[in-house]
Amino acid sequence: MFITIKRLAAAFVLCASLTAQAVQYVSSETENAHVDISKTDFTRLTIEGGRIQSIQTIKDELDSKKDEASNEWYILPKVNKPISVFVSSKAGKTYLLTLKPIAKSADSIVIRESVQDTQNLQRERREQLRAMERASESYMASQKRFMYALSHHAGSDDNELTCQINGENVPFWNEAMLIKRRTCSDGSLTGYEYTLTNISNAQMVLEEPEFFKKNVTAVAIERLVLAPDESTTVYVVSGVQP
Repeated sequence: MFITIKRLAAAFVLCASLTAQAVQYVSSETENAHVDISKTDFTRLTIEGGRIQSIQTIKDELDSKKDEASNEWYILPKVNKPISVFVSSKAGKTYLLTLKPIAKSADSIVIRESVQDTQNLQRERREQLRAMERASESYMASQKRFMYALSHHAGSDDNELTCQINGENVPFWNEAMLIKRRTCSDGSLTGYEYTLTNISNAQMVLEEPEFFKKNVTAVAIERLVLAPDESTTVYVVSGVQP
């Protein structure tokens, strides 16, 4: 019985030793980490608490596969010599690993990013999100200001917009006549004022998406339902001069 207990204890020690060797940890502070990898089996490569953006090495020296679901990489040497690998993380850091192929079973290489790296990434993402929100709010505000100026006929050199009178017939539907009345610009946006007349014998229902085409950013129609011979004003805003 005493021998059996000793054997069990030895087995536990051996298992613990093998488990400890199954994962090789690399510190984010290490400039060039030297690690052993199996030359016959794929090795798992991952970043603890982070994500790998890409890995780069000399062509035909390393076979690599990415698990899209877990964002882990599996690497297998194709040459029997040390291989230099650059691992880029989502946090914006790049790690240099020198891989030494040896006769061993498959295991894992885990890069441990520092708490500071993770905090920097989170702060950068928050700043990017706030910048996107501010840009979106500014964009919507500029569109509203431009549409208001266009529809309220502010359009001389002394006002927000510079306008010119057109009065040209624009090909549209067979059932409608579309006249371009004005073209206005503030230097970045261009707006058009049209008069649309129902020249058919039936009621016409207009929808703003029908006026959207490439570069059009906003459309406003004063009246969406027109009886025969009735007209309405249509405002179209474009981000660039068409």
